[in-house]
Amino acid sequence: MEGGEQEQSIVGLWDPSQTLRRVSSRELDYSRGFSRCQFGQWFPGLGLQWLTLTHTLGVEVKILGVEPLLSVPSALDLCFVGQLADEEIGVAADRQSLIALMEACIPGGRDLAQGVVIEYLARRFLTSLMLAWGGPQTSNFMFQGVKQIGELSAVGAVVLKMSLSGIQCSVVVLLGQKTVDYLDGIWRRQVRSSAGKMKAPGEISIELAQLAVKPSSILDYTRSGTVVDLEVPVSDNVTLRFPEGGSLLAKLRRADQEFVLESAAGAPPNFVLPEGTTRLSIQLGTARIDSSFELSEFVQPGAMLKTDIIISNNASLVVNNEKVAQAKLCLYENRFAISVG
Repeated sequence: MEGGEQEQSIVGLWDPSQTLRRVSSRELDYSRGFSRCQFGQWFPGLGLQWLTLTHTLGVEVKILGVEPLLSVPSALDLCFVGQLADEEIGVAADRQSLIALMEACIPGGRDLAQGVVIEYLARRFLTSLMLAWGGPQTSNFMFQGVKQIGELSAVGAVVLKMSLSGIQCSVVVLLGQKTVDYLDGIWRRQVRSSAGKMKAPGEISIELAQLAVKPSSILDYTRSGTVVDLEVPVSDNVTLRFPEGGSLLAKLRRADQEFVLESAAGAPPNFVLPEGTTRLSIQLGTARIDSSFELSEFVQPGAMLKTDIIISNNASLVVNNEKVAQAKLCLYENRFAISVG
């Protein structure tokens, strides 16, 4: 039958609890703020403060990436801290990165000289962060010195990946809970400031696949016991359909016993209905976005939204926004299939 109906046996039922990535409540809470922060926007003059030094040393510095983390990396060997208001902030690196920094600054230098240079770089880096900060006014900063990673009350980090004359290394900024919350809040406020032109969709449909079906064949597709190959590779990709048109790409995740949506970059593939056919949508359920503020935060790739849909392999067959049948999601030769019933 057209649309991929299969007479072959189904390999098995889809088990989302085994295939979808689990996210923690902490990842959910910070997915729209701290984890989406583009830190370069807040430190516009940071690179300029180092131009003279890098030019003098003859070191070519390239920033390869900046990554926020909701945890502290385990493989850090040396950490310097300072006091910002009533909370510590640290800068740390692993042994390999420390060696790269030393070789760039004083090739072949002795241990004592290397120690002095490393502390100077740590002092200068943390001070540069404070001077380059372009956000709301912050408290005075005071450098303190070396501290063991385990003694630092850090709960998050920002990893600065860079190349020093072709040698890659990483510098990690360690942050306390108040600082993480502060950065999360000001980023979300910044994102929400652009929400004025957005219209909240309200209820959104979570679509796993769609088929072009002749109207005369819809009854055959929705008959109990029918098995249909959706011809979609097994993945965590879904399309979010808005009631008044428009759509977003997303990834399916799971938190506790519920489906979670993670906004993805790019646009959903264009689906053109052949003449004389109707769109049959395979949906996992619906979620809600009830404000323009919430929408402006969610459209950031990586932002997450709880759905309140209990994890299962249940799906609905929908035609013209009307549910016409229920089905189970199955696996067939590494593709999704449905068993109507």
